[in-house]
Amino acid sequence: MIPIEFLAVLILVIFICRILIYNIVWRYWGGKKFLAEARKIELEAKQPEKRKVKIALSFGA
Repeated sequence: MIPIEFLAVLILVIFICRILIYNIVWRYWGGKKFLAEARKIELEAKQPEKRKVKIALSFGA
């Protein structure tokens, strides 16, 4: 029979690995998406004339 301590350590290791993998995946994919959105907002803020033209075109002016 497998000792209880071994099972407890095994469950703990699996739990920690799941958390680490989730964090790494989120940083890679979620972080990329967040940075892309932030860059887009920053570019729009730097070019207000372009934004005004887009708004005017959307209203049909």
